[in-house]
Amino acid sequence: MQGTSAIDLNKIYAAHQTVLFKASQTPDVDRRADLMDQAADMALRIERNRLRFGAAMACAWSVSDRSLRPAPSPVFS
Repeated sequence: MQGTSAIDLNKIYAAHQTVLFKASQTPDVDRRADLMDQAADMALRIERNRLRFGAAMACAWSVSDRSLRPAPSPVFS
């Protein structure tokens, strides 16, 4: 089988979780949006690879019907 291996997917999972954590911790709205875009790209890579490999849990990583963007943080003045 050519392409992303299970080990590569584990690295993508870990990177995805790290990016989500960073996004949740940054007060900078633009930086958060950039990080969430990165997380969305990673989630799509994970979904495509799981579907390609026929993984039974691929449906759990389906991102096509939901938004990965968190609700905007309130702005206090």
